[in-house]
Amino acid sequence: MTLTLSILPMLLVLVLMAGFRMSAEKAGLFGYLACLIVGTTFFGVNLPILYYGHLRGAWFALDVLLIIWASYLFYLVLEEAEIVTILETKLPLIAPDQGMQALTLGWIFASFLQGIGGFGVPVAVIAPMLIKLGFTPLQAVLIPSVGHGWGVTFGSLGSSFRALLAMSGHPIYPLNVSAAFLLFFSCLLGGGICLILVGGLRELFRYLGWVISGGIVMGGGMFLSVWFGVWNLGTFLGAIAGFVWFLVSARFAYGHLRIDRETLRELGIAFSGFGVLTGVILAANFVPCLRALLHQAELSLIIPTLRTAPARLSGITHTVTGAQIGPIAIFGHPGMVLFYGIFLVAAWFWSLGRLKRDSVWRITRKLIGGVKSTTVGVWAMVTLSVLMEMSGMTDAVARGLGEVFSGIYPVVSLGIGAIGAFLSGSNTNSNVLFAPLQMQIARLLGYPTAVILAAQTAAASIASTLAPAKIIVGTSTTGLKGQEGLVLRKLIPLVSLQLLMLAALVYFLLWIERVWQ
Repeated sequence: MTLTLSILPMLLVLVLMAGFRMSAEKAGLFGYLACLIVGTTFFGVNLPILYYGHLRGAWFALDVLLIIWASYLFYLVLEEAEIVTILETKLPLIAPDQGMQALTLGWIFASFLQGIGGFGVPVAVIAPMLIKLGFTPLQAVLIPSVGHGWGVTFGSLGSSFRALLAMSGHPIYPLNVSAAFLLFFSCLLGGGICLILVGGLRELFRYLGWVISGGIVMGGGMFLSVWFGVWNLGTFLGAIAGFVWFLVSARFAYGHLRIDRETLRELGIAFSGFGVLTGVILAANFVPCLRALLHQAELSLIIPTLRTAPARLSGITHTVTGAQIGPIAIFGHPGMVLFYGIFLVAAWFWSLGRLKRDSVWRITRKLIGGVKSTTVGVWAMVTLSVLMEMSGMTDAVARGLGEVFSGIYPVVSLGIGAIGAFLSGSNTNSNVLFAPLQMQIARLLGYPTAVILAAQTAAASIASTLAPAKIIVGTSTTGLKGQEGLVLRKLIPLVSLQLLMLAALVYFLLWIERVWQ
C-alpha cells in the first residue's frame, strides 16, 4: 500500500500526459496537488516540510528555468537573424535528404549542443530547424530527443557524472569506464532510432553503414575521452569527432554535389553563432581568471534538519537531513553563461547587419509570450519532485521496487534511474536522489557497485528525454504547446527499447565481473 500511494502522483502525471494527452503544465499541477494530498494525509507532511519543500522547489525550478529561457532566447535570435532560413536552404546541399539531415542535426549536432549546454537546449534549438527542412513537428521533437539522450551523462561539461561521484563517494574507476561502455552502445542505437523515425526500417537499412561508422566514431570518441580522464568533455569531444567523420564521409559520398563559395560563406555565418556560444561556454568554465571572477558572488539555500509526522500507514517518521543547497554562482550559473553567449551572438549578427533596431522588441515579445506556460509547468514538476523526496515518498518507491524485485535488481536499478530522471527532470537530479540508495542496495544484495551506479546514470541519461519539463522545452519552439502528452506517448516505447538494450549490457558487465574475479 505504501508503494502504491508513493508512486501515485507520478503515475497520475504519466496517465494524464500519455493517456489523455494533457499538457505538461496541467498534468504537473494535478500531480502536484495529488502529492500534497497524499503527502499530508498518509506520509506526515507538516508545515515545515511544506514551507521548505516549496522554497527548495522554487530554487531548483529557477535553476532549470534560467537555462530554458536562455535556450529559447537563443533560438529567437537565430530566427530573427534568418540563420534558420540559411540552414533550411543550404544544409540540403551537404545533407541532401531527410535521413542524412536527421543524422547530421538530430544526432550529431544535438549531441554537440548537449556536450556544451544542457537541459533541453538541443531539442529547443534543433527542432525548429528540422521543421523548416520539411519534418513534421512531432518528428522534429522526437529525433533530437532520442539523438542526444546518450550524451547527457558526460555532457553539460560532465555535471551529471560529477553529481554521481559526489553523492556516491565511489572511486572514479571503474565506474567511469562502465558508464561509458553502456552509453557507447546507446549512441549507436540512438542514431538508428533517428532514422527509423524518418522512414522506418527501410531508412535504417539504407544508412546502416553511416550509423554504425558514425556511432563508433562518436561513441568511441566519448569512451576514449572518459578512459583518459577527460570525462567532463566526453560528449563534446565525441560529437566533434562525429562532425569530422560526417564532413569527410559526405565529401566522398556526395562529391558530385557542387557547393559554391556563397553557400560555404552563408553556412559559415550560420555556424559562427554556435561557435561564439561554444567559445563563451568553454571560456567561462576553463579560463581560470574568468571562472574565478564569475564565481565570486554565490548564493546558497540552507535547509535545516526536518522530520515528518508519523506516517499514517507505517507510523514511521522520515528525516530530511539539514543541508546547504548550492552554492550557485550568481554570475557563473550555466543559464547566465548562456545569456552572455547569446548577447555576444546577437552583437555579432548585429555587426553583420542581420539584426535591426526593432529586432530587440520582437524578440522580447516572443520570449515573454513563449515561456509563460513553460514556466508554470516546470515549477509544478520540480516542486512535485522535491515534495516527494522530502516526504519520503521517493525513498519508498525506490525501496519498494528493490524489495519486490530483489532477484533482478540490476534491471530494477535501471528503472530507478529512469524514474528519477522522469520525476526530477534531469540525469543530475536522478543521480543526486538515488546514487546513495543504489550503492547501499547493491552492497546489501552483493552486486558490484560500479556496475549498478553505471546502470543508474546511463538509464537516467536516456530517460531524461521523458522528463515533462524537457518535453515542454521542445514543444515551446515547434508549435506543439499543449501536446506534450502526445510527445511523451511516442517517446516511451523508444526509451523503453533503449533501456532493454541497457539491461542486456548490464548483465554482460556483471558476467565480465564474475569472470575476472
